Amino acid sequence: MKNNQKIAKYIFKVLKENKDVPFTGRQLIAYLENHSIETDVSDGDLNEPDIRVMINLLRMLGKPICASKKGYFYTRSKKKLDKYVNGLRSRGQAIIDVANSMSK
Repeated sequence: MKNNQKIAKYIFKVLKENKDVPFTGRQLIAYLENHSIETDVSDGDLNEPDIRVMINLLRMLGKPICASKKGYFYTRSKKKLDKYVNGLRSRGQAIIDVANSMSK
């Protein structure tokens, strides 16, 4: 993967400029490839797991990037963000519950 930090910043810029509009990993890759002058991304440089890593990096930096069945999206809506965060917590707790059950 080339210049992850630069690419992650560009992903954030795209999502923020298109607030509440979902982009799939594939759509983000195509967008980055089509804007290769700014991103230095060529065909085949990125895959969907790379995009997930960069989205998670952005989230760890506190960027309000949510996800739905339709893709990743930036939001400033407290209601949408709270709903997404609660879903993350619920899934996290479900994983912990399964791990605890299996280790008894």
